[in-house]
Amino acid sequence: MRDFDETLEWLKSLKNSKSLDLDELYAALTAAIKLIESLKDDADSAWGMLEEQKSSEIEAHADSLKKEIDRKIAETLTLVGSKVVQA
Repeated sequence: MRDFDETLEWLKSLKNSKSLDLDELYAALTAAIKLIESLKDDADSAWGMLEEQKSSEIEAHADSLKKEIDRKIAETLTLVGSKVVQA
């Protein structure tokens, strides 16, 4: 079986052909479909990885924000507590 680049070059060469018999046309269409399916699978995989990375980064950012909010709440409670003691 041809690799991606070889198949693509073969299909390009057929584009300039004046006449193709049905077997050649069928082979070309089959090869083109396989290339398209391969590209779609690669694209789907890439989008899946991007979505996973995005989710991971959002989760990490949310955890970071929660820690910062908790720290600010504790700081505020400490300040409020010290003001009550002073009053």
